[in-house]
Amino acid sequence: MPIRRVSVFAVAVVCAASGLGILLARQFAASLREEAPRTAHLPNGQPSVPRDNPQQLLSGTRGPVQIVRFTLYDVGIFPREARASAGIVAIQMQDLSGDSAGLVVQSEASQILGQVVRAQGQWRAKTRLTLSPGRYQVYDASRPRNKATLIIEP
Repeated sequence: MPIRRVSVFAVAVVCAASGLGILLARQFAASLREEAPRTAHLPNGQPSVPRDNPQQLLSGTRGPVQIVRFTLYDVGIFPREARASAGIVAIQMQDLSGDSAGLVVQSEASQILGQVVRAQGQWRAKTRLTLSPGRYQVYDASRPRNKATLIIEP
């Protein structure tokens, strides 16, 4: 009888350890899916969001946010022109080309304001920028000839 109790106890310990292992694996996988701040670099080696840029990515800013969506293809970016009002703009990207390094946002003065970078294995990504009125060029970091225009109105 004692041997039977030991084997039942051993089975219970193995089941509990298996359940704990599954729980930890799920939590680890969920933490990998969460968006973490990423520092991306453009093909020329400079960071995607310059540290001294006042219009850089905002993490804790609150207020109304406008969403602008761009889809990247091998042959171009759609839409070719998008409009939003000045303030916080969420730029969303969907990469249907499958291999883009991201979507770069550049001012008229050719200053890079930010880059939308997708995680490996993901097709979509987003970032938030505070933009003032003006015209901004948006281009595919992997295919700089593929461009679109983002017009920020007052």
